[in-house]
Amino acid sequence: MSSKPVPTPESFEELLARVTTIRILDWDFYSDPPHVGTTLVFATASRADLVSFGKAFEIQPSEPFHCMCVGELVIELRGGGSLLAELTLHHGKSIRWGGWSSDVLLKNGRSAVEWLAEHGVEQPLRNFEADESLRNVAAEARSKWQAAMPPCLSKFLPRLTNDFFPFGATAAELREIDQALEAAYGSEEEIAIHLLDWFGHGEGPWSGYPAYEHIAEKLLLRHPSSVIVRSLNARQLTGEQVEAAARLFSSLSFFKERQADLKSIPPQLMASLASHMQTSHHADNRERFRKMFGRWARD
Repeated sequence: MSSKPVPTPESFEELLARVTTIRILDWDFYSDPPHVGTTLVFATASRADLVSFGKAFEIQPSEPFHCMCVGELVIELRGGGSLLAELTLHHGKSIRWGGWSSDVLLKNGRSAVEWLAEHGVEQPLRNFEADESLRNVAAEARSKWQAAMPPCLSKFLPRLTNDFFPFGATAAELREIDQALEAAYGSEEEIAIHLLDWFGHGEGPWSGYPAYEHIAEKLLLRHPSSVIVRSLNARQLTGEQVEAAARLFSSLSFFKERQADLKSIPPQLMASLASHMQTSHHADNRERFRKMFGRWARD
């Protein structure tokens, strides 16, 4: 356990009360090794700046953590002719000081990066807004995915929508999920088509997708390929269902576990999948399907 003090708003305020100069330094990416040298980009001894900095960089109590990045920039806090603290800013969300036992969250990250931008240091705000845009896109995709989930599986949340780790269900948990799907839809074909519809509401890419999308594929592969094909042949398919079928049959999991089953996919269904993939916005998805389709064509 670290002997250094835990960061608190009160102790940070006490530190800031001693500060007479703030210096902002950017990393020198051309130093050898990089992230060792720094370049001064802003400095102030203005009392108004010191007060506004304290408000913008207010911290909040948080559980101990340590960001794995080196930080976006360095903030030197000086007073009495000496260096009091050297902070690093991380993603506009947290700061680190070697005198603390842990990184600490900013109370309002946007206020911090806006303070920097107002003083001519604009890149952290640009980074923050780019990250915020990505977070909004991810949140929208996650919401779409959850809305498409078979309602009978909602009781298994939040594990089914984990953003970072694939669903590592126990055998007992999978049986419980199977039972919930059977009670809701009856036949295996109806279960398969509902799972395909869910799988087709993914973020888009078939590689580098959020971890929560894996569960739909995992549940689909609990059913025989013949059942999945019958479920697809029994109806007029939606775009999401066609997308899901193309993704499933092109997946490495399907190829490893059921390579022989690729030969049993009806030509008419294959033609529908191929036509759909020609309009895909994702070049990597088209290439994955093309390679798998080539195997079907050769066989």
